[in-house]
Amino acid sequence: MGIDGSVELQEHRLTIGPEGNVRADVSAHEVIVLGSINGSVEAMEKIDIRKQARITGDIKAARIETEDGAYLKGSIDTGR
Repeated sequence: MGIDGSVELQEHRLTIGPEGNVRADVSAHEVIVLGSINGSVEAMEKIDIRKQARITGDIKAARIETEDGAYLKGSIDTGR
């Protein structure tokens, strides 16, 4: 599955599955990444980056969890 453009779900959780391929800026209440994102990721609450995830872009959230093996290229902002 591929998504291009932007994704905004301010009051909802967004899960990018293992086969997901998103080329967009993402903004949601909570974001769980098992697939691939090429773009900025912002969550009001939390970003959960699983071991098979690949993110190329800046991430911003109050809480960020990352499993060993996850790929992240970009800056991290916890907004504190």
